[in-house]
Amino acid sequence: MENKTIDELVARFDEVTEPINEWKISDAISQEGYRYDDSNELSVNAEILAFNFVENITEQDVSSKYYYGPIYSIRTDSGVNSFPRHEQVSIDIFEYWIKRATEAKHPLLKARYSDLVCDFSKTITGKNADIKHYQNVIDNTIHIARNNLHTAEVIVFVKFKRAFNLALTINDANRIKTLAQELVEYETKVAEDDSPGLWGHSYELLIENNKVRKHILEEQEYQIIKDLEEALYRVSDLSAQKTHINATDRAATKLAKYYKNVGKYEDVRRVLLKLGDVYKSVNKDARPLQISARLNILYDKYKQFGLEHEATEVLRDINDIGPKIKEGLSEISHEFQISDLEMRNWVSSIVEHNFDNTVARLIHEFIPSQEFVRKTIAEKVKQYPLQYHVTGKVLDSRGRYLATISPISKSLDDHICNEMSKMIYYLSVFLRPCIHAFKTKFMINEKNLLAYMLKSPIFNASCGSILMKGLIALFADEHIAASHILVPQIESAFRKLIEIEGGDILKPTRGGGFNYISLDNILSDPISENIYGNDITSYLRVLYTDNRGLNIRNNLAHGLMNDDSINYVISDRIFHTLLLLSIIRYN
Repeated sequence: MENKTIDELVARFDEVTEPINEWKISDAISQEGYRYDDSNELSVNAEILAFNFVENITEQDVSSKYYYGPIYSIRTDSGVNSFPRHEQVSIDIFEYWIKRATEAKHPLLKARYSDLVCDFSKTITGKNADIKHYQNVIDNTIHIARNNLHTAEVIVFVKFKRAFNLALTINDANRIKTLAQELVEYETKVAEDDSPGLWGHSYELLIENNKVRKHILEEQEYQIIKDLEEALYRVSDLSAQKTHINATDRAATKLAKYYKNVGKYEDVRRVLLKLGDVYKSVNKDARPLQISARLNILYDKYKQFGLEHEATEVLRDINDIGPKIKEGLSEISHEFQISDLEMRNWVSSIVEHNFDNTVARLIHEFIPSQEFVRKTIAEKVKQYPLQYHVTGKVLDSRGRYLATISPISKSLDDHICNEMSKMIYYLSVFLRPCIHAFKTKFMINEKNLLAYMLKSPIFNASCGSILMKGLIALFADEHIAASHILVPQIESAFRKLIEIEGGDILKPTRGGGFNYISLDNILSDPISENIYGNDITSYLRVLYTDNRGLNIRNNLAHGLMNDDSINYVISDRIFHTLLLLSIIRYN
């Protein structure tokens, strides 16, 4: 076989007339490149990087100074493994891209090389790229759209957004106007009602962006809104064979934003009620979980745009559907085995010390550290990636939504709370026998435990009778009585700790008086953090006050726990917290 160069391989794409994409070029390099005997290693590396970098990376990482980023990033024990990496772009590769931006013929190639030059110029040379590269990206984006040169229409809209940003950077009013016209025409050409990703971009890029909006004509703005209204009419038609709920949501939300901004509040209400009608229609045959999810979305929409009466009605529907969700859920269990000998040995390792050391071990062993929780999540992301990249919901005992667990890319903290909650339940299997062994070895009963607790100044001696009744219930496994009596005393003890340390425990009310700060405020106070550290205070918030966690304090206070949810897991954690509070001493 005749040897060819990488330049010849890439040049093939300069001659094609059918739509292509960057991935096709990247695949050709990776799959066929091994056959090419190329003495110039620079061009090989430059082309591999050029077509493996992913555009629009700032949508995923707002802190990135680059528009292009790695095609993948994997966290390992030694750090983050990414490809391609920004550091791989040398001055030679950068200059190669400058040369290719001039030599290439196909608009997609010319736009890609010039855009890479614009993106990396500041890092490589310390200054912005030559203005001709900005113009090159903009003009060739127009050619790509006008001549249907890209296989994925949705990516063309991404390129339009980039072109607008570059045109604004160089303050090119004429190109902004041309882009606006081409965008509207392209959207009209490719839009499909049941593909929301193919329409609505003219509104987003031309009207929502005030820097661009001042460059478009009134008749263009009128036409964009008219097109959205017509789309809403079509996709929300309840007499049609299929109702497009996502498309209706997209059109109605954009129109509501527009009408709110221009002060047309009746139109805001009109388009959102149209959305509400579609939700009601599709909910007729839906499962309770689907209905609840949609009602929550609709409630948020109504609240966002000030439809208070309608939001209240939806809230009633959410409340009514909750119990039906619970009935439709299936229990998922996980089994593991540990021999009696292994359990006895492990328990012995906790209680084999003297009293003070055993208390310390009991406290420490059953509080998951932030580092351990993060490592556990990292391992689970590798094993079950899908569940960490979708939105989850936390339900109460009646089936109503309490909290949202966002995708891990948006909120690692959500998953830390969720994972820690699971660990608390998992560790309950080990905590109970350890507490039993602790009581047995040191002959702990209600009286001597209370005496030990009252040695700490944060427990109020005047509440000794209340504490005793709570301890009696706790030792008798009367979980309901114990939790209702002792959790308020735990909150009081934490508050006393803040007071002793000179912190503020009161906050003004609107009526002119003062209220005591809540347990969540107490646990978030820097004083608590300084005394207990972040691991313990984070654990306590998950246990008592975070609605993404067990939230024991708030659920008890508001009557949200039923007979089944107040069990030995709760009682043992209360016992554990009492020990944690009891070790506070002052000289």
